[in-house]
Amino acid sequence: MLNAWLPVAAYAALVFALSSMPSLAPPGGAAHMDKVAHLVEFGLMGALLARALEGRRPVPRFLLVILLGAVLAAGDEILQGRMGRLTSAQDWVADVVGVAVAAAVVIWGVRARSTGSSSSTGSSTSTGIGASTGSTASPRSRA
Repeated sequence: MLNAWLPVAAYAALVFALSSMPSLAPPGGAAHMDKVAHLVEFGLMGALLARALEGRRPVPRFLLVILLGAVLAAGDEILQGRMGRLTSAQDWVADVVGVAVAAAVVIWGVRARSTGSSSSTGSSTSTGIGASTGSTASPRSRA
């Protein structure tokens, strides 16, 4: 279990190290490019958090990832302000959106793939409906 949290801790350390650099400028020159950077940066954080919390039920796992990601994003913005850099609520929102989108992909995307793979056995559909109704394969299909 501790091994699942090592990537989260390492990435959080990297994020906070970058945030502590007073002269760090947003990438690119396009308008709102910094928001895209926030989405991507915290999207990776959300994916790592979702992986670290594997084994929990999907909805509580998703909500916990968002909570932890929002706290880390707030800490990131606070640190940037203490380093003399600009902080904004819009950056925090972009961070949380990135966390939520990536967490949803990891949690429900992986689940959909694993559910879809059971359909090749003929015991359920790709939505998993047949598996929950207690249907079994006919004796001829087992032979």
